[in-house]
Amino acid sequence: AVYLAIDLGTTGCRSILFDGSLNQIADCYLEYGLITDNENWVEQDANLWWELTLKTAKGVLEKSGMDPKEVSGISVSSQGITIVPVDENTTPLCNAISWLDKRPTKQVNRLKTDFKEQEVFALTGKPISPAYFLPKLLWLKEERPEIYEKTFKFLMPMDFLIAKLTGNYITDHS
Repeated sequence: AVYLAIDLGTTGCRSILFDGSLNQIADCYLEYGLITDNENWVEQDANLWWELTLKTAKGVLEKSGMDPKEVSGISVSSQGITIVPVDENTTPLCNAISWLDKRPTKQVNRLKTDFKEQEVFALTGKPISPAYFLPKLLWLKEERPEIYEKTFKFLMPMDFLIAKLTGNYITDHS
């Protein structure tokens, strides 16, 4: 048995093939850039994530000489808290908003006014910060309502790749 691990990082995608004892057989890594056209905005092209995931998976199989049918399982890990709105076909409706993005300052300020930061931290384990999902979701709702209204699912990178690979929309509890 061999296993394929896919890691979608902040600036690149890596695929690694392991044998049944979890010894590395081969790896393949491709980088992609961050889109920083506006001050405090950091975006990524989720279509490029998918393209490079396929390329690195194919590349690692080619390096190893393994037949894709020999892969017994696939594991996916990724950067977190980046948000990508998709339609019913898992097509991104805009660039993904990176965890590095700081655009939802107005939403963060409102959340800090409406909720006690200590209570939010006690409930979520996270501070109120523009890095996290909720402020970005509110920003999309308020600043890009046409995208928000068309969105079937708001996904994080790992969720996006799993949906593209399987057709299922699932997420990790954490």
